Amino acid sequence: MGGTKLLIVDDEKDLANLLVKRLSRKGYEVLSVGTAEDALALLKQHFFDIAIL
Repeated sequence: MGGTKLLIVDDEKDLANLLVKRLSRKGYEVLSVGTAEDALALLKQHFFDIAIL
């Protein structure tokens, strides 16, 4: 899993924070945003292996 980058897009902050904490503990690099617009902006700057929408 080393180096696997995940993007979480969810407007429910509690759920997104839970996913970030759990997946980070498993060794993933995780970023989270609350809107599709924010996700698109991140995708212009970063590469992600997996997106959870």
